Amino acid sequence: MQQNSFQEVLGKTSIDNKCRHCNDALPEHQNDIIYFENEAFCCAGCKTAFEILSASGLQDYYKIDPDPGLKVSEDNEIYDFLENEEIQSSLLKYSSEDFNKIIFQVPAIHCSSCLWLLENLYRLNEGVIRSVVDFGKKRVTIDYNPELLSLKELAVLLKKIGYPPHISLEDEQAEQIDNESRSLMIRIGVAGFAFGNIMLMSFPEYLGLDDDLGEFAPYFGLVNFLLAIPVFFYCSTVYFKSAWSGMQQKYLNIDVPVSIGIITLFFYSSYEVFSETGPGYFDSLAGLLFFLLTGRWFQNRTYRNLSFDRSFTSYFPLAIHRIKNDNSREVIPVRDLAKGDVIQIRNTEVIPVDCIVKDDSALIDYSFVTGESRPVKKGKGELIFAGGKLIGKSSSFEVKKVLSQSYLTSLWNNEIFNKSDEFVADKILNRVAKYFTWVILFLAFSFAIGWYFIEPGKTVSVFTAILIVACPCALSLTIPYTFGSAQSVLGNIGFYLRNSDLIEKLLKIDHIIFDKTGTLTTKDNSKVNFVGYKPLLRSQKANIATLCSQSVHPLSVAVSEYLLESNTKLDALIEEFTEVSGKGISGRVNDEIYKLGSREFIETNKEVPSSSVCLSINNEFIGYFEIKPEYRDGIDDLFDQLSKMKYDLSVLSGDNDNEKSNLADLSGNKAELHFNKKPDQKLESVIDLKKSGKKVLMVGDGLNDAGALKAANFGLAVTDQTTSFTPASDAIVIGKNLSKLPQILRFAKSSGKVLWAGITISLLYNLVGLTFAAAGMLTPVFAAILMPLSSITIVAFSTLVIKFLGKKSLIK
Repeated sequence: MQQNSFQEVLGKTSIDNKCRHCNDALPEHQNDIIYFENEAFCCAGCKTAFEILSASGLQDYYKIDPDPGLKVSEDNEIYDFLENEEIQSSLLKYSSEDFNKIIFQVPAIHCSSCLWLLENLYRLNEGVIRSVVDFGKKRVTIDYNPELLSLKELAVLLKKIGYPPHISLEDEQAEQIDNESRSLMIRIGVAGFAFGNIMLMSFPEYLGLDDDLGEFAPYFGLVNFLLAIPVFFYCSTVYFKSAWSGMQQKYLNIDVPVSIGIITLFFYSSYEVFSETGPGYFDSLAGLLFFLLTGRWFQNRTYRNLSFDRSFTSYFPLAIHRIKNDNSREVIPVRDLAKGDVIQIRNTEVIPVDCIVKDDSALIDYSFVTGESRPVKKGKGELIFAGGKLIGKSSSFEVKKVLSQSYLTSLWNNEIFNKSDEFVADKILNRVAKYFTWVILFLAFSFAIGWYFIEPGKTVSVFTAILIVACPCALSLTIPYTFGSAQSVLGNIGFYLRNSDLIEKLLKIDHIIFDKTGTLTTKDNSKVNFVGYKPLLRSQKANIATLCSQSVHPLSVAVSEYLLESNTKLDALIEEFTEVSGKGISGRVNDEIYKLGSREFIETNKEVPSSSVCLSINNEFIGYFEIKPEYRDGIDDLFDQLSKMKYDLSVLSGDNDNEKSNLADLSGNKAELHFNKKPDQKLESVIDLKKSGKKVLMVGDGLNDAGALKAANFGLAVTDQTTSFTPASDAIVIGKNLSKLPQILRFAKSSGKVLWAGITISLLYNLVGLTFAAAGMLTPVFAAILMPLSSITIVAFSTLVIKFLGKKSLIK
């Protein structure tokens, strides 16, 4: 696009001595003003930002917000430290030759135009692959190609367009929260001081002693005016800035009516004082701000405490195999890992920390981080980033940096795993929020006009009370705090959700599909017996046990544990290892080729029982491990309860139908049984059910049914090992708690009822509050107390009721 047409699109030139980009005042001296294409800029930085946007065709940045730009500094040397490799290593979440991931804190994010521009960075520089903004936390996650763009150049690019990243090698989140809380406390102190003193100066008015003051009476009003100035110009800015930002985006948020109420009280009171027609409402103004700010502080404290609780109780308790000094292994929680620990990762397991390869090599799949399934080979001593998945034989790694599990959880919520499906309550609340402020403004002006003719003295009080008392905050908080509390309760019983919004998907489920092996069955107490045409040598047992220990599949684990019972040691040298999903494993061990799996995988025509693992050595069929499955406790009751709850039930198994009669008895013939289903056939079954209008819950172990889990409306992975983490699922349940699925589904439905109860309470609060305010029975100060109280009430109601229901129906 040519520059002239670009100017036409912008539809604005530098006028009124304002910088074209940041809208700040231009320098006083003409020689200090910088011009470009008939536009004036306050500094070279703003000119550069304008040039970048112009050359990249990002004209819409100025259309979204007429004055979106921020003043840009040219001091780019402050980012020289980003050229240091050690610092880069500590900041990057992932790094490879052509793909890096970094999360920047960007305090300058303040409006939708900021979000739009930052998510279009790829149009500014071809080195940027994608960028995603977390508006609430003012963070931007950027994937970029280091061959085309260095970390320093990326930081400088952000700075040039007015969004300098705040980079710290320490976690400053707590400090940022404290600063925000401190600023709010200062405002509360100022408002409280003014409120108390204005009330003191208003005692003559309260006691009807105005006439006794004589010529000094006006001075009391002037003192109140002076005390109200910092309340209006300092304490109120929290609401003014929010309201103005919303209006710039052509959106009237809840702070708009609050701001109008504050402005009305201040200027009407000023008019009464200076015209000596009345004492004004400065006491109401100061009291209003004092209680509004106090309520906001208390809300923040309440929300922060509840968020803290959820952050620790809702995460899947990922564990890891740590290698001790004597080479024995122990399973410990990831949070107990320390720098320098040596850990063992098996095939398909997710690496939860930044670490260094201890073995000769390791093949890592970073699709969990990058979204691209392209395994990367890493050699001894090379760095592995958290979130990678090991492919092939098990390997040992030395922990370099322990990360909080919140990072893995954020990866679990990667957009590649999301399933779009808006909840009914969301649609209703979004519609209400869209018109709420307009309706409140209409009611406030309408009743103010009515009271002006009935009782003029109440006009301002009624007008302000209506603007203050009406609040959609409680409505907007109902969903996150109801489902957030439910997520916390479910986490306490070993049911871990990817995020709380997924609870609403459970409300719609009408068909449940179960995998068999590893889902309905468990390796615990399973009976394993080897039936061979040749006896196994001790060395062969060691080779098989070591090979099976590379896999996390339940049958492989069962075989490995069976062999270990005969004092077999895991000391064989694995030269090659391959695992084919749903078929088996193979590898070269001590110069011999071993294959374990299905008959088809071993390529034998021998008849073997169901749930057996066939064995061949050097392509010769040796025998099979007969594994008699042990069904989980309570499976019969599970099917019975789900059937009574009117769910359609199916079982999809990759095994033959030898277990059909046992499974039919356990399910009470209430489930459709399908056998010999390969992973792709399970996926097709889920897709077909969805096409027929069914809402499908797929329950599997996440190994041979990852595709079906991801395709289902809700995917639930069952695990007996906290070392197993299944990204394709929406939730993970500890195996022993699978029998609680009916109670979990009932609890989810109860959570939905609590949600609608919360919405009803919120709507009733607004209706009753508006009725009293419109009737002139509610003062602005009392309205200011009720406004935050309504939100706190909803949060308390949702949290307490959900926890009560959880204790009643889940925790026994």
